Amino acid sequence: MKLITLLACSLHSSGLTSLGSLLHSVSQFQKTRRNVSLVRSAHKCLDSFEEEFKFGCYR
Repeated sequence: MKLITLLACSLHSSGLTSLGSLLHSVSQFQKTRRNVSLVRSAHKCLDSFEEEFKFGCYR
């Protein structure tokens, strides 16, 4: 979870919408791999992402 937060923060500081970027990555992964369990776990990460992002970036 920390790695995702760091990635999101770096994307955010680059001026990109980090959540949008993550969603794009997930959908790209979904298209290329079709790995249902990994996609589901990615969606679970995104569910708790907003809180992690707030605490990680705005401390």
